[in-house]
Amino acid sequence: MFNIRIHAIAEITPFLTSTNNTIKHGAEFAISMLSKKFDSSYIVNSVDCIKGFALFNDYSDYGSYNELWMIKNDKLSKLYSFTESQTYIDTTEAIKVSPDNDKIAVQTSTRRINSLNIIDLNNEKASPEIMKLAIEKVRWLTKITVIPIQMDNIAGMAT
Repeated sequence: MFNIRIHAIAEITPFLTSTNNTIKHGAEFAISMLSKKFDSSYIVNSVDCIKGFALFNDYSDYGSYNELWMIKNDKLSKLYSFTESQTYIDTTEAIKVSPDNDKIAVQTSTRRINSLNIIDLNNEKASPEIMKLAIEKVRWLTKITVIPIQMDNIAGMAT
């Protein structure tokens, strides 16, 4: 009987030696998924054998493929979508799993800022406690009073 996984792995394997990193990384990821080893650096393992990953965001434009995916009970499904305009998942910082394996931390970036997003794997939502804490911190930082310094006062202090 013809096994499509084995055939796909055989067809993809030659690309593992590509000098083009985009092709090479794609082949490594595809073989890791097709072989069900899930040993690619793009895949994180967490609670209840959930495998999480983002698509190849290093090779996409802003706003493309801003989704986290998971494999749970041998079923592939979308875990979370980042819908903000011009936001992309930044894979220069690896997806991290919490010590209790029930949350993942994902860095997102725009042209101006980087954000750390905590996703709860049990309910597949951004952690409201972390988001609330981040909002409170921003509010606190915006309350800081900035005292303007006049250059002529500084010049007078130097003499």
